[in-house]
Amino acid sequence: MADAAKEGIGGKTIVLGLQHTFVMFGATVLVPLITGLDVGVTLFAAGVGTLLFHVVTKFKVPVFLGSSFAFIPPLAVIGASEGLPYALGGIMIAGLLYVVVAIIFHFVSVEMLHKILPPHITGPVIILIGVILAPVAILNAVDGYVGNIQAQIGVLGCWGVAIFTFAVGVFVKTALPKMGMKFLSLLPVLSALIIGYVLSIIIGIVDFTSVKESAWIGLPAFSLPKFSWSAISFTVPIAIVTIVEHFGDIL
Repeated sequence: MADAAKEGIGGKTIVLGLQHTFVMFGATVLVPLITGLDVGVTLFAAGVGTLLFHVVTKFKVPVFLGSSFAFIPPLAVIGASEGLPYALGGIMIAGLLYVVVAIIFHFVSVEMLHKILPPHITGPVIILIGVILAPVAILNAVDGYVGNIQAQIGVLGCWGVAIFTFAVGVFVKTALPKMGMKFLSLLPVLSALIIGYVLSIIIGIVDFTSVKESAWIGLPAFSLPKFSWSAISFTVPIAIVTIVEHFGDIL
């Protein structure tokens, strides 16, 4: 990041940053949409957390701290059984655990971290999280959470759009380098997003009504959390797992 800053902001940097923004935005927004939490608060917290992360790490790691899909199942259960304030309380305790672990690891050398969390521990955890969250990806592909699109084009239609979009990303990543388009091959997510979105507009499954009705300027709907042992018992184990995942990604 420091080297890129010295070189200045060029066209390629802007395009890569745009791809990173879309990747971040989709994942970060989807979690509150599924769990019922406020999207504005989520984006605000993610932005503040990311800025603090870069200040602490002296802008050495190009990482965005967004929503974790691993928290979707417990937050959905807590929200349905106890209410969203208790889900917020569970998130706060998980966040405090992150802070405590970060302070402890600040005084631990990188070599010691590799001994505590070696690749054969962090690797399987990262794989396991992906496997566990596979049903979430499948439900998203068939519009299983909302159902509006599924009602228009059916399950097979949803699968068609999802597979086509995925195929575009795979093609861009694997085929374009062989055609000499090395830079474009770095944009599989952005390419798949744009082409898949254009296809969705053409077949009429994109609804701009909510965009027209939304306010151009607004504030996040902050609310006070509530705490319960059951909510904390759901979120803390997930926090521990995601800590291992995070160190696996960074180290």
